[in-house]
Amino acid sequence: MQIANVSFYLYLCFGDAQFPLAMVTLFSTPDELILSQSSDTVYLCEPIQGNEGTVVIPISSIRSVVAMFPEMAVSQEGHIEHTGKFSLMRHPYIELSDYSTEGFTDEDEEPENNDVS
Repeated sequence: MQIANVSFYLYLCFGDAQFPLAMVTLFSTPDELILSQSSDTVYLCEPIQGNEGTVVIPISSIRSVVAMFPEMAVSQEGHIEHTGKFSLMRHPYIELSDYSTEGFTDEDEEPENNDVS
């Protein structure tokens, strides 16, 4: 499994057959030292530049939605600078998509009557 940024989605068509694909930019594997020092909680990666980092994949191979946040550092002069690395964070609402809203309504609530007499 590898982390990637989706640039765009497309279909590859052969006759009537359509194949949904995504063009992605890959990220490197996490920095092993930071991963180890953080007890496997901080996944700090760099985007892979050039042709090696751009690939087309079947959308069925996408397993999870995550966010990659840019790492920032503060210089001795107090300026905030981007390091060029990104840190992984799972999308906070992805697990909620498995739940239904059924049973979450207030049964005591009376329906509104919008009739005008």
